Amino acid sequence: VSYAPDYGMNISLLAPQGYYALQAGLSCPMPCPIGKICPSYGLSIPKQCPAGVFCNSTGLDHITGPCPEPGPDQEEGEDIVYVCPEGAINPIPCPLGYHCPNVNLTAIPCPSGHYCPNRTIDPVQCDLTYYCPLGSFSLSLCPKGNYCPDSSTITPCNNNGQYCPMGSIVP
Repeated sequence: VSYAPDYGMNISLLAPQGYYALQAGLSCPMPCPIGKICPSYGLSIPKQCPAGVFCNSTGLDHITGPCPEPGPDQEEGEDIVYVCPEGAINPIPCPLGYHCPNVNLTAIPCPSGHYCPNRTIDPVQCDLTYYCPLGSFSLSLCPKGNYCPDSSTITPCNNNGQYCPMGSIVP
């Protein structure tokens, strides 16, 4: 799409790289918004920043950079995994209760029977006597008054003389 550089002028120009013009005849193009790129001349609609990379400023005609590979975090001394979904403004650390097996793309809720501490690539199997529902980020002992026959199921004890202390796997 082209734009007119000045009202009343009889010429029109293509929006430059890093900018877009919604319709022909606008007085000036607009900078590409954050999280998007405008890689070619004459764009009318900015393109989403692709998954696996990030775009952290306005007026971009190319991505800011790739999502970082997993590596040690200088502040916390543990490995950190980032994700950069489509439209990412900055890399996002893989959150608690999620795992990020497709490094740089998406965070997936931790499956039942597993837990996902911060910055996890692969879910960790929940230990016997513990209960780990969908999205767990730590181990939780099977609660008193219940038993957990496996790490993803919690079953209440009945009142027929069953006794279920914390961590029970059978009534």
